[in-house]
Amino acid sequence: MPAQLPTSLQERLRPQHGATLPAPRDAGAHVLYCVRTAYRSAANPSLETALRVANELGVPLICLCVLEDSFPAALARIGMRPTDRATSFRLEALRELQPEIVARGSVLLVHVERDGCRQAAALSLAARARLVVIDEHFGLEPHASFADKIRRTGAPTWLCDAACTVPSRTLNAQALVGGNARFLQATRDARRARLAAAPLAPAHAATPPPPPAAWSLDLSGETAVDEVLAAPSRRDTSVGRVARTCGGSKAATARWEAFVADSLSGYAKRRNDPLDVCGSSRMSAYVNCGMIDPLLMARDASRVDKYMSEFCGFRESSYLWCLRNPGAYLDAARAVPNWARNQLRTTDATAPGVEALARGASGDAYWDDCQKCLVLSGELHNNVRMAWGKAIPAWHSLDDDQAQTPATRLQAALDLLVRLNDTYALDGGAPPSYGGLLWCLGWRDRPGAGGCPKPRPTSVIGRRVKPGDLERLARVRVDGSGGAPPKKRQRTIDSFFSSPPKSVVG
Repeated sequence: MPAQLPTSLQERLRPQHGATLPAPRDAGAHVLYCVRTAYRSAANPSLETALRVANELGVPLICLCVLEDSFPAALARIGMRPTDRATSFRLEALRELQPEIVARGSVLLVHVERDGCRQAAALSLAARARLVVIDEHFGLEPHASFADKIRRTGAPTWLCDAACTVPSRTLNAQALVGGNARFLQATRDARRARLAAAPLAPAHAATPPPPPAAWSLDLSGETAVDEVLAAPSRRDTSVGRVARTCGGSKAATARWEAFVADSLSGYAKRRNDPLDVCGSSRMSAYVNCGMIDPLLMARDASRVDKYMSEFCGFRESSYLWCLRNPGAYLDAARAVPNWARNQLRTTDATAPGVEALARGASGDAYWDDCQKCLVLSGELHNNVRMAWGKAIPAWHSLDDDQAQTPATRLQAALDLLVRLNDTYALDGGAPPSYGGLLWCLGWRDRPGAGGCPKPRPTSVIGRRVKPGDLERLARVRVDGSGGAPPKKRQRTIDSFFSSPPKSVVG
């Protein structure tokens, strides 16, 4: 461990394999930082670690982000592909991030896999690196497979937790026993200490980086993102970008600051109304992609107990569970508790197919409204998302040649949940999102009547909305075409749903 690395960074690091961090190699041209889940330059522990190590070793820092256009087998098995929606959200953040990294004395190389451009950029740079720092993957794909490829080059690799207020590697399994209240209690003192600590002063590279590689994209042009998306690739181009939800730290900060100023104090009372345009922060996509510092958010919200319970409790416990159970989020036999594994004893022969579900054509008006909202806007209010998710197990589909046992039905239900969620949700592909999906199957919950997960029929949505309300709200968010908002609070709807100012979107 380099002597100059602060404790606040050291505690966030873990080796890819083994019990101790590997030392940087004696020879190598640079330190490499691979951006995977922390799309920000401010208060980014991965970047700060990489800069400080590069300075101590006297070599330049190269930052790299690779956006794949296909997924590893674990995700491809259920029909998953990267989408234009998720890719554009990250490209918008990278466009903002490139000049910020240059201002820190480094360079950010961006490799978007597409037809005619599939260089082994990460492997080539890693093979010549003194050290590689990668955002912690928490056992999730495609990030775990990416890190494993880097490890096979022989490069010493450090994983860095940039997602949690209390680094997950510092906690033990006992913190997950007893529900959310016990998790918050188990992490309370550690969180208070970290929230009270002074933020690190940002480091700057002491050694200039080499010029950008020929394959690296310059995203500074106004049409750069559109040009990348237009190039032929293996991505799912049918799921397009969300026009009024721009990726990047500036947009994330603007949305968060507006929520803190106007709505945070009333969060506990307003959070469950899906039509209250200011009742929830709508920050999950930004924080799941690491476009804003979770410590900053926690400091701002520290006096609002209900927000802290959701943000630091339910959210961070999912990171710890994924870290301690790598890959289990895709495996019903490991993720679903024993008492809930026989919940699907029969198959509904009349269940709608995946295509109909994706279109919001299940025949259940409330569920279809949720799905159309998700498809249009890339987000779904948590209160209705729970009923949306709990309905999906009833519509699980199995191949004709599969043995139809409770176990295979349960796995098929989880596959369908992940596929529908991650295809459309901007906050998908992260532990908090998977925690919500697994909760629908009984994860970290208690049995309901008959020893099965507690039901949450879609009819409960009708207590707050009418069919079509969520779709109309989504259209307001996306392009303003949904007409008048379906409920009150006109005062803030225009500012809350409007596009970021031009200075934000670049």
